[in-house]
Amino acid sequence: MKKFYVFVVAVTMFLLVGCGKTNEATTSTTQSSSSEKVEGAAVKITVKAEDTSKEFSKVIKEKEALTKVLDDTVPYKLEKGFLVSINNIEQDSKNKLYWGFKVNGTVASEGVETTMISPKDHVEFYLQKFE
Repeated sequence: MKKFYVFVVAVTMFLLVGCGKTNEATTSTTQSSSSEKVEGAAVKITVKAEDTSKEFSKVIKEKEALTKVLDDTVPYKLEKGFLVSINNIEQDSKNKLYWGFKVNGTVASEGVETTMISPKDHVEFYLQKFE
């Protein structure tokens, strides 16, 4: 009879320990999944032309190509890799006004297609006279 009680206690402990580890693993997996959730942040886009200024924004979670941010945010048109229209405002090649842009206040060193944008960045498009 004593062996029976020892056996029952051993089986019960085995089951409790086994179930406890499964629950711990589930809990830690759930915790790590919820801590990996990354909230996005808005990218601010400003389009300035003559006396007008219009702002747009899009929430992104990680770096994205500027063109991808623009695709969902503001109408634009590229020709041979150059921005010729944004927010339905065309460049004015007759008066030598062309689109330029800054990222976080710094004139972009790359084109619209290759510039990468991070959450919280501010992109400003403006018409600039080139002589």
